[in-house]
Amino acid sequence: MTVWRHDGNVYEAASAYDPPAARRYELTGAGLYLAIVVPGVTTGSFGPAPARHAVVRAGGGQVPWPVLTGFAGLVRAAGDLVEEPDLTPAEAGSGSARA
Repeated sequence: MTVWRHDGNVYEAASAYDPPAARRYELTGAGLYLAIVVPGVTTGSFGPAPARHAVVRAGGGQVPWPVLTGFAGLVRAAGDLVEEPDLTPAEAGSGSARA
C-alpha cells in the first residue's frame, strides 16, 4: 500500500486481483474513490489486456494533482497498462490501425 498526505488528508493506493480476471488499482481518502480496472486475457496467472480495455471508476471527493500523478505513476510502474503493437500497413488494410 502506498500513502500520500496532502493538505491534512491521507490518500491510500492499493491493488488487488479482481476475479474472474482483472487487476484493480484503488485510490481512497477524503471521501474519494478512484479505481483503474485492467481486464486480463488469461485465466490463472494474470495477463493484462491492452490498455484501451482498461476502465476508470470514480466517486466522491476531489484528487489533488500531486496525488493523482503519483497514483498514475504507481499504476504505470506496475506494468499492467500495455500498449498494442502498431500494425503494419498490410495488417491494417485500408482502415485505421486504432479506433
